[in-house]
Amino acid sequence: MRDGRLDAGGPSGIQKSVAFFDMDGTILAVNSARLWAQLMWKRGEISTWTLARSMTWLARYKLALVEMEDMTEALSSHVRGLNESDMRVVTEQWYRDEVRAYVIPQVVDAIRGHRAAGEEVVVLTAAGPYLAWALARDLEMDDVICTTLEVGSDGRFTGKLDRPLCYGEGKAELAERWASARGIVLDACAFYTDSFTDVPMLERVGRPAVINPDPRLARWARARGVPTRRYA
Repeated sequence: MRDGRLDAGGPSGIQKSVAFFDMDGTILAVNSARLWAQLMWKRGEISTWTLARSMTWLARYKLALVEMEDMTEALSSHVRGLNESDMRVVTEQWYRDEVRAYVIPQVVDAIRGHRAAGEEVVVLTAAGPYLAWALARDLEMDDVICTTLEVGSDGRFTGKLDRPLCYGEGKAELAERWASARGIVLDACAFYTDSFTDVPMLERVGRPAVINPDPRLARWARARGVPTRRYA
């Protein structure tokens, strides 16, 4: 570990490189979708039944008993008709009031270490852009790659998601598009995550790193000698 970084080394040669960071379970010691569902319930925007259903979906997802696409479609349907600008305001306040406390200090150190080494730092998450950007601005990160929600011409959410979702192979695909547009090759980059679902991205980068891994990812990382850290 050097300057807070868990990866084995810095950028190769003079090639431009980026450090990508997953958000939920990696930068944040929590699943933000769970906190968001609770917030919507407190605001009276979803019923107790819908909250319980959302918690069930999230639990099943954690146990790999439900497809990510099905879960995100179900959750995104709850924002149909809401104003995007209102969502930005609510999410910024929510981040400051509740979510920021879950930021893992050691991961912030890793982010700063990469910045000190001259690398860009980017949030790469299956979550939506509103929380991801609130987090990125607070931690002085350079960009966000995420799942995006379709917004109609009236500025309201349609309840649909743009494709591909920033998850699994889709996450690696979106990161590769982003990097390619900037003349960056993923083999020169680092990626930090806690989830086995991110193995496609871990296998694309030259410097994979694992934080608080789930059991499957822990086994994968041990078998490949990938740097791993666990933080409380």
